[in-house]
Amino acid sequence: MRHSESINEIAAALAKAQGGMKSAVKDSLNPHFKSKYADMSSVKDAIGDTLVKVGIAVIQAHDILENGTLVLRTRLIHTSGQWLESTYPVRPVKDDPQGLSAATTYARRVTLSSILSIVSDVDDDGETASGRGTQNQQQEDTGLAAAKAFVRRSVKEIGALTSATALAEWKAKMDGHLARLLDKYPDEGAAVMSALVAQAQAFKAAAE
Repeated sequence: MRHSESINEIAAALAKAQGGMKSAVKDSLNPHFKSKYADMSSVKDAIGDTLVKVGIAVIQAHDILENGTLVLRTRLIHTSGQWLESTYPVRPVKDDPQGLSAATTYARRVTLSSILSIVSDVDDDGETASGRGTQNQQQEDTGLAAAKAFVRRSVKEIGALTSATALAEWKAKMDGHLARLLDKYPDEGAAVMSALVAQAQAFKAAAE
C-alpha cells in the first residue's frame, strides 16, 4: 500500500468511519456457479455516508505500470490532503471489452472492500474474472466463513479499544491467530492489519 508522507489525519478519520460501516450483504447471483456474492452496490451500501462524514473521497482508476501491467488504483483522499492507495492487477480472461469490464468490476469491489476492511460473505464472483472453477469451493467455505467472522469480531474489538497500550496488548494476544490468518487468507488478514494500523495512527494523532 502506498500513502502520503503523513497519514495521521486520514487514519483517525478512517478509524471513525469504520465504526459506522456495516458488513456487505451477498445479494447478487453468479448464475454460472450457482452462488451469491456481495456486488459493488452492496459494498457501497455497507459504506453508506461514513466516508463523506469524515471528509474522505474515493477515486478508482486504471493505470499501466512500467512493465505494461494493467492495474486498478484505489485511492482514499482526505480533506487534509493525506491519502492511502491500493493497487490491484486487472487480468481479463478474454481480451475484449466484456472481459475487461468483468475484471475491472471485480478489482474495484475487492480493493475497496480490502482497503476499508469491509467484510462480506463467501463469494465466487471472482471466477468471472479469473476463469477458475469451484470444485474445491465447499471445502473452502467453512474455513473462509470462519476467517471472515474472525475479521468482523476483530475489527469491532479494535474499534472499541481506548488506548495505544490496550491496542498493543490486543495485538500481542492475537499475534498467533493473525499470522495463521495472513498465511491462509491474506485478504482477511490484511483487513485486520488495516484496522490495527488505522487505530494506532488515531491514537498517535490524539497524543500529539
